Parts: sequence; structure tokens; C-alpha cells
Amino acid sequence: MTGAGRGLGRAYVELLAERGARVVVNDLGTEVSGFGKDCTIAEQVADCIRSRGGKAIANDSNVSTPEGGSDLIATTIEHFGRIDLLVNNAGICGSQLFEDATLDDFDHYWRVHLGGPVNTVKAAWPYMVAQRYGKIIFTTSVSGLFGL
Repeated sequence: MTGAGRGLGRAYVELLAERGARVVVNDLGTEVSGFGKDCTIAEQVADCIRSRGGKAIANDSNVSTPEGGSDLIATTIEHFGRIDLLVNNAGICGSQLFEDATLDDFDHYWRVHLGGPVNTVKAAWPYMVAQRYGKIIFTTSVSGLFGL
């Protein structure tokens, strides 16, 4: 699950683990704006899941890049042997008004919100086809539906 370090993503990944799923907690540990990085965020969530008896590993790949999407899926296959569910939950939120946002700001949003899912699905797809099974979920938030 991408964006699984905080907020709804953390709640989703913890619930899946409680129900017996083996999970990969992917999160860069960025600020809400998408900048900065704290590699310990994903590990903290994975530790919490393991302390409750769940099976979890942490991953801090940047899924907004093709390499990051591929690394996340490769890590999943390496540790668990298959991928049954991909949840694209990573997202960022700018704090500026529309008229103040630059094209670079929009490029950053697009790379995370559109590029991330494309990169992870492209990497997971061949495995899911070979398994003849796999589910993909795309999430959004209130700000994704209605803006801020």
C-alpha cells in the first residue's frame, strides 16, 4: 500500500494486517506537501503491525518514479512471493491557492497522484496476470473530491 505511513493509509494497512493480510507499508515519510523525507515512518508502522502479530515490511520507495514503483513491487514479490492487492493511496496536498500554484507545483502533484498509480500498476500487472489474480484499489480524500 502506498502512502501507508499516516492518516487513512495507516488505518487501511493496519486493518488489512489485522484481517490477516501480509502487507508492505510504503511511505516516503514526506510532509503533507510532499517535500522532505523521513524513512522511519514506514518502519514505525510496520513495527506496530508486527507487534500485534501481523506480517509487515517497510518500503520507502518513491512511487512517483518508474524505478520507485518497480522497487515497491519487486520488494513485495521478494518477501511474499506474490501480490494479490495493490492499494494506491499516496497523495500530497499543497497549501497555496490555485492562482498561486506554479506549473512546477502542478507537475509535483501529477507525478504523485497520477504517476504513482501508473508506475505501481505497470510494475504489478505482469505478476497479477501470471497469477491470474489481483485487485487494484485507487483511493482519494475529501480534498481530492472537493478541493481545499
